Amino acid sequence: MAAAFRVGTDIGGTFTDFTVIDDTTGEIVVETCLTTRGAPEAAVLDGLDVLATNAAQATTRALTAAPSARTLREVVSDPGAGGFDFAGSAETVAQQMGEVAAAIGGDGFLVSNPPTRRDIAEITDGLAPVLRRLGLTRREYLPGVFRNNLLAF
Repeated sequence: MAAAFRVGTDIGGTFTDFTVIDDTTGEIVVETCLTTRGAPEAAVLDGLDVLATNAAQATTRALTAAPSARTLREVVSDPGAGGFDFAGSAETVAQQMGEVAAAIGGDGFLVSNPPTRRDIAEITDGLAPVLRRLGLTRREYLPGVFRNNLLAF
């Protein structure tokens, strides 16, 4: 069963407040971010990015915690595990991916669903440059055998 959440937002002059209710568990999460003067919608987008990042961190902890204590590769290789769902801008998704890699370890990223042409364009033109800038993917490959490149990263 897919998770269902309700999100409430209160945009104020100084702060924008978010309340998220997990309809499955009943858990309530409250977040606050600064309201952007003249562009209150920016505070909503920033707050949703924070909520998505926090959700990714909670998912990472839940999927890799004892008793299963699985590696990232084991989690994403199991179709029943659900993997990690990242959402947001290329910058936000790259940060979320970096947090997961830092928390669990790993040597790369896997796309589990067959990507469409649009997905490939969004990854290569948007996400990959941010991942590269953050040092999460390599900038070049070493000359020589493929094995050396695998061991270098």
